[in-house]
Amino acid sequence: MIKNPNTQPIKPDFQIKFILKFSIIMFIAFLVASLLLYLLINEKIDVSYFYSLYFLQQLNRNLAKYLLYSFFFQLILITITTIIITLFSSHKIAGPLFRLERIIEQITRGEIPKEVRIRAKDQIKSFANSMDNLVKEIRRKVITVKSSLENIEKRKKKIDLLIKEKKIDALKEELNIVNEEIDIIERTLSSFKTE
Repeated sequence: MIKNPNTQPIKPDFQIKFILKFSIIMFIAFLVASLLLYLLINEKIDVSYFYSLYFLQQLNRNLAKYLLYSFFFQLILITITTIIITLFSSHKIAGPLFRLERIIEQITRGEIPKEVRIRAKDQIKSFANSMDNLVKEIRRKVITVKSSLENIEKRKKKIDLLIKEKKIDALKEELNIVNEEIDIIERTLSSFKTE
């Protein structure tokens, strides 16, 4: 387990639960296999000396077979439960990663979602929250730039008209407004580092 919870994508409580589940399964499999072995070789040997000797000879011949049965039973039980636990646990990790991958593809196409949501019990919730903050911030900045560009487009038409009418004072005022909008765009875009 990683010690710093701020740098690990999977929560420590999830790791502990996973390890405990696996350990419990191993312990149960060991107990069941031991019980199976006990049932296979459980025989009273106090009836007579010859019967006890015969039983010990039979046990000597069959012990390897009994241990093999016990081992294979334990192996099958552990394998099945490991597959089940892994499938359920992996969905708590892989599911949200798949969802986040789709959101990144969506952003790459220029479609910025309003928010990033995953199930509350998924294990990469903090990563999803960071991604949600990123998406919201990008969305806010894109809206700001688009709004400024729309304002510049409106002012451009007004400036063209003022140039034709040769109204210099009004033209200067419109150019100041355009410069303010350009400053807004520059401030918004300056938060993005491209190097």
